[in-house]
Amino acid sequence: MPTFIYLTTWTDKGVAEPKTAVARAQAAVENLESMGVKIFETYWTSGDYDLVMVAECDDEETAYAAQLDMASRGNVRPTVLRAFDSGEMSAILGKLR
Repeated sequence: MPTFIYLTTWTDKGVAEPKTAVARAQAAVENLESMGVKIFETYWTSGDYDLVMVAECDDEETAYAAQLDMASRGNVRPTVLRAFDSGEMSAILGKLR
């Protein structure tokens, strides 16, 4: 199953209520899992992104739908990245000429 990385930044709405950040993330995980996205890890981070999630789902369409769903709630601005493990990357590199 493909792996995806969700990078998120808090919106003004999200940062206005920092004490609810953990509860909001737990609710987001439950919602995403109901959409078919399996969340493996959730990390709050310093730097350019406030929250990082590592996930798997069946396809890019589902990953993108989850990104839109997260954004529609107004607390974060998510970006989703397709991640490749070493085996997948080796297969990609094997296609180079």
